[in-house]
Amino acid sequence: MLETHGGASASTGALLFVLYLATAFSDVLDGYFARKAGSASAKWGRLDVLADVWFNTSALLAAAWLGIVGYWVPLGTTALAAQFLYRNRATLPARQSRLREDLPGKAAGVVYYLLVGAVALVVWLDAGRGLVWIGWAGDAVFVYTALVFMRNLR
Repeated sequence: MLETHGGASASTGALLFVLYLATAFSDVLDGYFARKAGSASAKWGRLDVLADVWFNTSALLAAAWLGIVGYWVPLGTTALAAQFLYRNRATLPARQSRLREDLPGKAAGVVYYLLVGAVALVVWLDAGRGLVWIGWAGDAVFVYTALVFMRNLR
């Protein structure tokens, strides 16, 4: 993302977006295949969350470095993930393969993935006007995340 921003080359931008799509698609499929194989577990669920957080946070930190989103946006994904992992630090003996889900938090995770995709697309297309909208979208996602975080504190 850092190399592509500023119009390095169209092929680099396309590769950035294709890598984003491949990462998002693999994230959708990994849980499905784990459940189908009967190997889903809380441990691997936590690792999946950590991988998602690493991907989104690193991409959004790069976007913040480039001035596309504020630095609070990657902080939001990290804070919400830390809260989720803390809540799921121990599994219930009767449900070894399941984590306690939080649907609003899960929705925030999906929206962060979409935000990263939007950033990758705007960086690839070098769409200067799109950067303002991405910044606003990042702020909106952060506000939603803050509300979910506060709700979960109760």
